[in-house]
This record gives sequence, structure tokens and C-alpha cells, in this order.
Amino acid sequence: SITSNLHTQKLLPEDIRELIISISHIKGRRLGLRSFVVEVEPGNPNSKRPFFYLGWGLDNCPGALGADQPVYWLPVSARAQNPTTYIQDLAAFYVEEIRSVQPEGPYIVGGECFGGLPALEIAQQLQVQGQKVALLALLDCGSQDPVYRRYQHPIFRLTYHWHKFWQLGSVKKLIYVLELLKIVLNRIDFDYIKKDSNSEIKNDYRTQVLEAFGRARQSYIPQFYSGRVALFFARWGGRRSFLFPKGGWGKLFTGELEVHIVPGNHMSYLEDPQIWVLAEKLKACLDQAQTDNSKTNA
Repeated sequence: SITSNLHTQKLLPEDIRELIISISHIKGRRLGLRSFVVEVEPGNPNSKRPFFYLGWGLDNCPGALGADQPVYWLPVSARAQNPTTYIQDLAAFYVEEIRSVQPEGPYIVGGECFGGLPALEIAQQLQVQGQKVALLALLDCGSQDPVYRRYQHPIFRLTYHWHKFWQLGSVKKLIYVLELLKIVLNRIDFDYIKKDSNSEIKNDYRTQVLEAFGRARQSYIPQFYSGRVALFFARWGGRRSFLFPKGGWGKLFTGELEVHIVPGNHMSYLEDPQIWVLAEKLKACLDQAQTDNSKTNA
């Protein structure tokens, strides 16, 4: 059955409502057991297997992955009610959705930034069910490795701001530095206020989202993964460095692993014109996965 040998914790109703909010403004035909799979690029499912994608940005390059490549989008919400198991719960929820659309593998799954973590968990849960995953594509998604998180995060912030700073004119450079200083001071103030349990800041929606986002990420411990993986990193995104050329994933991914560098920082790499470079590289990986699928199905 679809749910055999699967993480059994259920996604909470509050989390499902958050997903409904996330999906409400996305255009496309609704597919899946509960209509949480959005057909953003219909393609031709008879000739190519769909690419199930958790994240943003691919809508900025319509058709770039190929006119016949179906792209199915899955929403991600960081405001989790139970952050400790949210990524596993969300993945289990989406495995049911995915298999209601495509009952058997091989599957092609991907995710961007935080969405890469549930995408990885989806791939792992599919493998537990005995299904083949032809490709897992992770876009600018850093590892959960504690050493990586400790040392690479400061590099990420420094690289991002350094790249953005040098793209600005002289006046805007000064404004940007002042804005960064303001952020730092506000954060110091925020940390002080947060110690007060009666502070209204704890009821702020954005604060709740960011805190839940962080707890969900910190609580997730992925297992070793033996399938084929393609990693895409923004050149100035700070997710990789000479210390971590594979974004901290080298030890966890034991199968075929390839790394692609695309122009831009963590935000701009999904914008025009950088997104087209990403799309070209991603398309090549998808095409290869389709070829592997054909061999598997022969």
C-alpha cells in the first residue's frame, strides 16, 4: 500500500491550513489526493515523468525546463505547529499526494532552500517504500551537518552582503551599511526583549514563523541517502565555500553526486536573467533522469 513502511505521524490540521494559504494564490490545475499538487507546467506526462518541486523561482522561467516536461509544485509553510517532526510529517503527507498522481517510480523530486529538506525526506521515504528516485535536485540548500551549520552560516551572511554591497552605487552603499547596522541593533534589542515572557513580540506573526522555521530545521536529522543527487548553488549565495564545496552534504549523500554553480546570490539566482542559467543546468539533469527512467522501465 502507499502508506506502508512510512513515517506515520500525521500533519496537524493547523499545518494543513497554512499550506492551503500558501497554495491559494498559485495558478495551475490542482492534482493529488487532497489537491495539494499544482500543475504549474503541464508538459506531457505520457512522454516525461513529472518533476515534483518544493520551493519558489521556477515560475520566473516558464517553459525553460522543456515544453514537454511536467512541473508539479508543492507548497511549503514554515509556521509549523509541531516543528520537531514537521519535515517528516510534511514529507509523509506529500508522499501520499505524489503517489496518488504517479503511483510508481522512478520519481524526480526537488526543493529550493528550506524546501530542499522535505524534498530529501520525500526521496528517503519513497526509497523506504521500495520506490526508485531517479533524481533529487536541491537548489541552494545547505546541509544539516552541525559542523557545517556552525562555520558556514557566518560565511553565508558575509558572502551575501559583500556581493550585494559591491553591486550598489556609492550613495546606496552608505544607505545599505546603515540599514545593516539598524538590523544588528534591532536584533540586539529583540534578543533583550525576547527574554521577557510577557513581551508582545512573541505574538508577532513573523517572529512565530521565523522561530518555527528554525526549530523545524534544527530538529530534522536526515539519514544517509544513496540515490542520485544534483546540487545547485548560487555563486555568491554562501551555501558552499572552500571548506564545504558540496554545501556540507558530502558525507550524507553516498550515491552519485554532482554540483552545479549558477550566477547570483541566494535571492538573485532565481531572478531574470540568472534563473535561465539555473534552468539550463537543471533541464540537463532532468533530461538525464528521464533517460535513466527509460532504461529502468525497459
